[in-house]
Amino acid sequence: TAALIELCDLVISVDTAPLHLAGALGKPAWLLASHMPDWRWLLERHDSPWYPSVRVIRQQQRGSWSADLQALVAQLAAFLAGTGDQPVMAPEDDLLTPPIEMSVP
Repeated sequence: TAALIELCDLVISVDTAPLHLAGALGKPAWLLASHMPDWRWLLERHDSPWYPSVRVIRQQQRGSWSADLQALVAQLAAFLAGTGDQPVMAPEDDLLTPPIEMSVP
């Protein structure tokens, strides 16, 4: 699985083992996280303190992925065209939360 992920430019997934492996390998990955995600994805963040290469695409409205997937499609088009890098995924800029600096004593 790791060899296949190494061949990918980008991994898009829900919370699965291949997504965690992509993050551990430092490969660009976009996580589709539900409105109330697993604890490890924290809340109100679009990044991961455990995997710097993973961007969290959060479901903005419970039961609906429409706006989130539209934003994903636009960001994916930019990524594939070479005009986008690691996007911050949110339908509106005011939903973004700046990354929190973490340090280990």
